[in-house]
Amino acid sequence: MRRDLATIAEAAGEIGVSPGALRLWEAQGLISVERDERGHRVFTQLDIDRLRRISWWRRVGKLNHHAIRRLLNEDQGSITPITQLSAPRENDVLDLTGTKLRRMRRAMNLTLSQLSEISGLSVSFISSFERGVNTASPTSLARLSAAIEGHAVDAEAGGHAVYQLGSNKGVEMAPGIHYEWLSQRKGTMEPQLATIEPGRGSGEKYQHAGEEFVVVLSGEMLFNVQGDELHLSEGGTLHFDSQFEHSWFNTGTVPARVLWVTTERAVLRSSAENSRVDEGDDLE
Repeated sequence: MRRDLATIAEAAGEIGVSPGALRLWEAQGLISVERDERGHRVFTQLDIDRLRRISWWRRVGKLNHHAIRRLLNEDQGSITPITQLSAPRENDVLDLTGTKLRRMRRAMNLTLSQLSEISGLSVSFISSFERGVNTASPTSLARLSAAIEGHAVDAEAGGHAVYQLGSNKGVEMAPGIHYEWLSQRKGTMEPQLATIEPGRGSGEKYQHAGEEFVVVLSGEMLFNVQGDELHLSEGGTLHFDSQFEHSWFNTGTVPARVLWVTTERAVLRSSAENSRVDEGDDLE
């Protein structure tokens, strides 16, 4: 395989989703992937950039695959701001409910403990999702879908990763919003360097699992977290629970450079979490 081509596992790891999610996006017409001589999917850097946009539009813009496909098919590569589009939540790209997951898991004779091991998600999280107590983020849904399909990724990433700022050209996620991913390691943190032009932002409020920590390296930003307006100038930091509704906006006159670290709380596993499962859940 040529060195400039990535396998499906490498491409999935690059953007922090499961190979199963990439297969789903291909089936929905969001990506068209080449195959090597053995019939295996191979991804170019342009493919990976496109995948980053899809992932960002799903997570931040809450767009379904119909809206994303329309964005990707815009003439001359122009991108419509996410604030100009809307999509009903019931049409989310991963149509996996808790009831459906439990039915599929039991049909495959998988216990909660076994699904936890395969997906890398905690027993308590999977149990609460199946019972409708908690919702799941797109990343968690992708992990569960991939685990059920038998294409789960390894949630326990080892080793270390070294990166030099600027060595990755990054991706223009939306007009005036540029992301550079700072690590290829698949762990519980996802560090990014965001450059946000004046007057640009996330648009509507959104929420997801996990936590976020931001440092404004230059410029200024206005965050709205659970109704509180928080103005950060150069050197300001903010740490908050991503499950709170939040939005962000560059209120300054120069581009803002922001170090952004996000996590997916559902991926974190501990013996304490695994012990907090309602009586009657089939652990064995």
